[in-house]
Amino acid sequence: MRQAGLEVRVDPAGNIFGLRAGSEKLPTLLFGSHIDSVLHGGNFDGDVGSMGAIEVMRALNDERIKTRHPLEAVIWTNEEVIILGSVRWVRVLRLGRLGLRFSKGKTSRG
Repeated sequence: MRQAGLEVRVDPAGNIFGLRAGSEKLPTLLFGSHIDSVLHGGNFDGDVGSMGAIEVMRALNDERIKTRHPLEAVIWTNEEVIILGSVRWVRVLRLGRLGLRFSKGKTSRG
């Protein structure tokens, strides 16, 4: 991730994040996958998503393409364990906390 020009951090669970700054102060867009093996996942389940996220960042940097939003690649160390991996993050980011705006002007907060 550092070689791709990202600012890297590792959380206490071992999940790895690589941040690429955006041109505006907007919410960060998070994408990536996991590196653990999952039952019936296949040889490349997770790995392709993890490496793909880093490659997107590298390609944007190589072409000097700026994005308005900051982008953050994530490599989850454990996809399915509730307290460590991506499942925990999904539970933290419930729709009500996101404040999404729907087409009729209503938000997820009410």
